[in-house]
Formats: sequence, C-alpha cells, structure tokens
Amino acid sequence: MDKELVEKFNEKNQTMLKEKLALDINNNKDSLFQALENYFKQKFIETRAHLIDIYQSAETVLENKKLAPFLNNYANMVQGVAKKLILDKMKEMHAAASNVTLDESTIEEYCKKISDTTQNYQEKFLQEIEEYLDKEIPKHLLRLAKDKDETTIAHRRAKDLLTKTLPNSLAKKIVEYLKDRDGAISNNARESYQKIKKMNELSTGVHS
Repeated sequence: MDKELVEKFNEKNQTMLKEKLALDINNNKDSLFQALENYFKQKFIETRAHLIDIYQSAETVLENKKLAPFLNNYANMVQGVAKKLILDKMKEMHAAASNVTLDESTIEEYCKKISDTTQNYQEKFLQEIEEYLDKEIPKHLLRLAKDKDETTIAHRRAKDLLTKTLPNSLAKKIVEYLKDRDGAISNNARESYQKIKKMNELSTGVHS
C-alpha cells in the first residue's frame, strides 16, 4: 500500500472517528444538560443558605461586604463549571476513540451548543436570588425602622450599603423601598445610587 493510499485511509478513519465522537456527544447531550441543571439547583440551595446566614441580623444585612462579590463573580464561576463538565464528558468519550484529536475548536463548538441552556439556568438562578433578596431586604430594614429615630439610622445605613458596590438592580431595590416607605427619596440616597451605578459601569464596562 503506497503512502498516498495510507494517508487517504488514515484521513477517512479520522473523519469516521470524529463523526462517531460528534454522535456520542449528541447522544449524551441530555445527560449533560441534566448534570448542569442539577448543578444549578444545588448551587441555588447553597446560595440561599449562605444568604440566610448573612441575614441573621439587620446589622449584618446593612454592613455586609460579602454579598456583592458573591453575586458578581457567580457568572464567571458558572461558565467555568459548565466548561469543566463538558471537558470531563468529552475526555471520557475521547478515551474510547483515542485516534481522535480533541482540539480546542471541537471543545468550543460543543460549548457553544449548550451555551443557551447554561445562560437560561444562570438567569433563572439570579432571578430567584433577586426575588429572595427583594423579600429579605425590606423585612430587615423594617426591623431597624421602628420609630423616627431608628428610621434615620436605617436611611443612613442603607446609604452606606449602597456605596459598597452592590449590583445596580439590588441597590435600586433598596432605594425604591426607601422611596415607597417615606414617599420621597433623599438627595444623599440618589447620589449614593448614582455613585454605585457609576462604579459598576467602570468595573464591568457595561452602561445601563
């Protein structure tokens, strides 16, 4: 068998093996999606428990420094976990077809196939967390604002919270709550919200 025939045979063999790998990937897609869904469910349970710990007292809520980075870094963490799940699954399949080169383009192509699903679960997770915070923040502010003197303290502490770079949506929730409660919003609170919005834009490059 001459060299050209050998090369053609090897090329055809490689193509067949890659097609088999692609088929295996598609056949395992549902189980991979299930693994991602299970991960998101577990992560939400863990995060909710973490937030309950944070919300043990109103003081902790208003002086908390952990919450902002915890939520802000979540998206990057999810993408890393999703890619690891994909890579582990592909390596497992690759072991059964050792002549297939598992290159970056193959990995990226498959990552792209599930990116929408990953994004959907990520958005659902963050929505559930925000809904949870929406209920918790007013409840704990109310505990501080039992009379006029304590209301002033609550406003000041809420303002302090706004300057600690919480996500814009959460900062806005607190501002809206104070606005609804007293029928007016102080200039300080407005300035605090604008400050945090600007800090977030500078740190993320996203303008809202």
